[in-house]
Amino acid sequence: MNPRPDEPKPAPIWQGLSTQMFLLVILPFAVLALAATLMSLGLHQNAMRAMSAENDTHTVEMAARFMESKIQAEQEIVSALALYLALQNGSDPEKLSAFAQQHDLSDKNLAYLSAQGKILAFSGTSAAQDVLRSLSPYPNKMQVVSNANKRWYLWQSATVETGGTAVSLAPLDLMVLKSLGMSGNMADMGDSAIFLGDARGQVLVFFLGDKAWNSNLGTHLSVPAEALRGESGFTYVQAGGVEHVMAYSPVSPGGWVLATEGPWESANTPYLRLTQFAPLILLPLLAFTLVALWFSLSQIIGPLRRLETRAAELAWGDFAAIEQPAGGVREITQLQNTLIHMARKVQDSQQSLHDYIGAMTRGQEDERRRLARELHDETLQSLIALRQRVQLAQMKAGEADTQKSLAELENLSSNTIDELRRLTRALRPIYLEDLGLATALEMLAREAAPLEVIFLREGIERRLDAAVELSLFRIAQEALNNVAHHAAATQAWVRIDFQPDAVTLEIGDNGHGFVPPRSPAEFAPGGHYGLLGMHERVELIGGKLTIESAPGKGTHLKIHLPAVAISPEK
Repeated sequence: MNPRPDEPKPAPIWQGLSTQMFLLVILPFAVLALAATLMSLGLHQNAMRAMSAENDTHTVEMAARFMESKIQAEQEIVSALALYLALQNGSDPEKLSAFAQQHDLSDKNLAYLSAQGKILAFSGTSAAQDVLRSLSPYPNKMQVVSNANKRWYLWQSATVETGGTAVSLAPLDLMVLKSLGMSGNMADMGDSAIFLGDARGQVLVFFLGDKAWNSNLGTHLSVPAEALRGESGFTYVQAGGVEHVMAYSPVSPGGWVLATEGPWESANTPYLRLTQFAPLILLPLLAFTLVALWFSLSQIIGPLRRLETRAAELAWGDFAAIEQPAGGVREITQLQNTLIHMARKVQDSQQSLHDYIGAMTRGQEDERRRLARELHDETLQSLIALRQRVQLAQMKAGEADTQKSLAELENLSSNTIDELRRLTRALRPIYLEDLGLATALEMLAREAAPLEVIFLREGIERRLDAAVELSLFRIAQEALNNVAHHAAATQAWVRIDFQPDAVTLEIGDNGHGFVPPRSPAEFAPGGHYGLLGMHERVELIGGKLTIESAPGKGTHLKIHLPAVAISPEK
């Protein structure tokens, strides 16, 4: 029924009140609220990020200066020890212990070495004494040395005027912790790290907290190039997906770099963390907007997409798909009901068309059989008789030229007979009637020369309804004909799979392929008349046709017949 000319057209969706309210009021306000919230959070985080970096840098600089004073103090101690040993004739080992007790240096590692490097006296830990025993030769200036466990010590020495050398071994790790005012409890560090590196970039001492340090240490514990140039400052690094602040400062006169690393967010106090979320008071309004978006997606956009998908399946002949509820608002439900009503009318019309096409197909097959029978019974037999007469005339001919002409005539008649037999088999597949579908497909593959066709048969073969077998044979015949004439393929394959509850026929090739039509309605406008004929044949026998192809990737046709489309085994 056509609408009246004066009937008003429905207004576009963007002119509706709800749509305009959403686009002109809700959406702009939500965007502004979200932008304000994100901007506030970003400014707050940037400020906290910068403050944390500055505080860490100041702390590291102070610790570096404290380490420098500790190094100077260690040098003064070893110089005083050298003077003391010279005045007291330090060959007596007890003199060293007396010096340590007198100046409250029991926690220091002090030693008196002979000119030959022999340990004459020692006061300190056994680990430091092992370091002295492992060194050969002894350093003659301030530097760092290590034991077997890679614990580094600061070596400082002074020459004793009466002979020998006074030595001090200060553990670098304890020196670093004291410089930062730490007791040595790693739990106090949280998820931060402290390390000391030398001028070559080698890490001498490092301490790791109890969190977020399960990744490769070498990625983080690296001495910044700026620090090696004698500069203090900070930089940002990534560790386990979290941004860390690395603050560094040079330590003279050792030529070292002291650095700390940790997440800048750990500097936030609970109150500061609370203030950065103050702008989130706008989030309820944003939540309202998101609810409106959710409603639009779940009740309008989503159902429309589902309805579009089912309409596409309807175009391929799946009439049951459109009847599955798509959901959504009342208008979409009404639209689906209208499509269901239209689909039922199309199905009734298509059923009548199928009956007509089926009658045409049966008439076409009858005409093919009649033509094949006439060609076989009359034309073919006449050609065979003609060839036999040519052979008899060739036997009686005496001249060479005559024999040659008769031989050419015999060869021509033989080729015509072979071609006529092939045409007869194409018109009337006798293998299909006598030996079944699989044998007929195999013979079809063999006769497809010069195209190489591989035939595969799977499952237990059984006879199907005659109309079903003939339709599958004609589909394979048309597909191979298309491959030979249009696909520019060098190889094709035909596969028939007899399953207990279905039968599947597949034809593929390695040709140049094409872009398949999105629906059967595009077959004829696109010039795909062969595919249109296959689709109609598949629908007539109750099957489903699937086309897979792409430019340069060949073509794959699949015809699937469920149990309801095939008759019981004969």
